[in-house]
Amino acid sequence: HVHCDPFSGFERPDYFNERNRRLRIGEEERLMAAAAEEDRRRAVELRIDELLADAVTPTKYQRMSAIREVRAEAEATCDPVPLISAFIQFQLMAGPRRSETLKLKWSDIDFEAQSAFLAETKNGRARSLSLRQDVLDWLRELPRDSEYVFPMSVSYLRKAWKRVCKAAGIPVDGKDDACLRIHDLRHEAISRVAEAGSKLPGGISVVDLQAFSGHRDTRMLLRYTHLTPGGLSKRLDEAFKDSQQTKFHHGRRRLAKGASV
Repeated sequence: HVHCDPFSGFERPDYFNERNRRLRIGEEERLMAAAAEEDRRRAVELRIDELLADAVTPTKYQRMSAIREVRAEAEATCDPVPLISAFIQFQLMAGPRRSETLKLKWSDIDFEAQSAFLAETKNGRARSLSLRQDVLDWLRELPRDSEYVFPMSVSYLRKAWKRVCKAAGIPVDGKDDACLRIHDLRHEAISRVAEAGSKLPGGISVVDLQAFSGHRDTRMLLRYTHLTPGGLSKRLDEAFKDSQQTKFHHGRRRLAKGASV
């Protein structure tokens, strides 16, 4: 039996693991250019496999020689599919988690309602994604030869992401803020929605932001609240301009009960 607590007198140190990595000037353009090249490279490899489907290459060296012979034809006749490009834009515009995107099926997308149903999420509760028209335009560029919208494994996505970031001149390995991770695209998407709220008359509240991001706990959104004060300011201006929404009480003008703020 321990007669005294060996950790008595010690305090647990504060630990903060939040990341606030945002896309910097020019990074999105470089990412999309590198993603387009990655999609073309993937299309060339698939076309080579098609051209060599019936070829007999028992050894590694014969296989390499056959690939060199058909590469020029494959590059000229391949049909690139913007898989990685559409994935990046989907993350930047819809803001889902990586696992939610990879599990998304075509049957879950409603093009008329501009929404996508996520049956499996991190917190265990199903939810719907609101999709902008720009997102739907990217999805229409993808083939539907699989039940999944983005038919690729986590391993392939990680390798492709590293190649794309390397080609774009963006570090991907490490723990500092200079490195860009796939999850940072989700943070960028939520931040952009929060900033866009300042341009709207009614603004975007933290509750609206919570519905967009899918966080169950609003405390997870506190890092984005500094991006939304403009929306609250505009709603307060509208409320105090309308005499029906305010009243005087003991010499002070206050919001009336039921004011739409």
